[in-house]
Amino acid sequence: MALGRSRGGLSTKIHAATLDESCSVVLQLSPGEASDSAQFEALYAELPQDNVLESAALDKGYDANRIREILTLDGI
Repeated sequence: MALGRSRGGLSTKIHAATLDESCSVVLQLSPGEASDSAQFEALYAELPQDNVLESAALDKGYDANRIREILTLDGI
């Protein structure tokens, strides 16, 4: 279980890669105090290779140059 301390107490974050609003492809848990952007590479690596992405919509917690570089290299 991924429990961690944050300002509000013990919490867990759910990170999801989805094809649209109703179809999750990959789910990942992390402790509440963990950075969202640190979870990106593991989540992105788990996406099935047959799902070709043309665009991505990310929460501001994933706003990092290294993430933009990875997506740009993949043509996203």
